[in-house]
Amino acid sequence: MRNLLIAGAMAAAFSATAAQAAQVVTNGDFSAGLTDWTAFTTANGTLGFPPDPQVTSFDVTGFGASDAAELQVGNTPNNGGTEEGGGLRQTITTVAGPLNFNADVAASAPNLTNGEGGVFSVLLDGVTLDTFTVGAITPGTVRGFLSFNQVVTGGSHDLELLATRGFTNCCSRGDTPFQYFDNVSGLQAGSSSVPEPAAWAMMIVGFGLAGSVMRRQARVGRA
Repeated sequence: MRNLLIAGAMAAAFSATAAQAAQVVTNGDFSAGLTDWTAFTTANGTLGFPPDPQVTSFDVTGFGASDAAELQVGNTPNNGGTEEGGGLRQTITTVAGPLNFNADVAASAPNLTNGEGGVFSVLLDGVTLDTFTVGAITPGTVRGFLSFNQVVTGGSHDLELLATRGFTNCCSRGDTPFQYFDNVSGLQAGSSSVPEPAAWAMMIVGFGLAGSVMRRQARVGRA
């Protein structure tokens, strides 16, 4: 019985970390600017006029402004509506198993009466796994999200956030819609390398319980 109590206490200590999901995307909230992200363009695409791409405060979700990656993509030669633009990429490291990805996206055209907001996509190792098409946009903001749940192999993978439009971004900053990414997350089941505060609390309680049981055993043995 005493051994079962010790085993239960130890299980409580370790269950906190076992229940944690490992985050494989770094700086997905863009709180550190574009650190860990690399900008890229398609063959005939552009990411916009300086300072884009940049991190700025914007309400991507509709629940309040936060740091977000801002682009103003377009097709540099404007050749017949071919989708061009670019985005941000990051190399992620995974274990073998399911990968649950989510990201919030938005297109904003504060000064346009009519414009094409763009197409948002997420790619893993060059394969498109989800898209969100904005379509025509009037003054204001269109919001959406990208997501997928994909079984991956263990190792390094190329994650790309892509935004494209079939038209040029014309003449100057703000002449065409802006595109935004935020809250980029890639979760896998398993232990987190750094437990959350609540996990530490559970571990302390578990180890404390185990120590109490072992001390009780020692006193009984001396009696």
